Amino acid sequence: MTRRLPLVLAVVFCSLFPIAAAVAETPLQTLDEGLGLFREAASAKNPKTAHALYAEALLRFNLLVSKDGVRNGKIFYDIGNTYYRLGDIGRAILSYRRALLYRPRDPNLEHNLAYVRSKRRDRLRASSPVGVMRAIFFWHYT
Repeated sequence: MTRRLPLVLAVVFCSLFPIAAAVAETPLQTLDEGLGLFREAASAKNPKTAHALYAEALLRFNLLVSKDGVRNGKIFYDIGNTYYRLGDIGRAILSYRRALLYRPRDPNLEHNLAYVRSKRRDRLRASSPVGVMRAIFFWHYT
């Protein structure tokens, strides 16, 4: 009976903690999953399916940054592309700007950043110097 106890404990232990869960996913696997989801979303015919796949890809990319501490231009570039596809222009611009810190002369990155900036809806017109002066010295003009 005492010889069976280690075997029973081993079986119980393995059933409580599956082997698949015990093997930690590497950052490279997470990146591959995210890129695969992004490619799948890009080729999806249904917009709702594509949106869900982009959201899943974004979760993988953000997991690399937050959990694994990955900081490089490629990951922020991928995050920017994903935010753009999800319609979040502000976060796409932020991610592209972060990528520029690591890849300052990347022509694709510069092109994407310029394109996304052109898609902003909150463009402000530059105020004329006369308008600014009138605002500052309002008492003079009244």
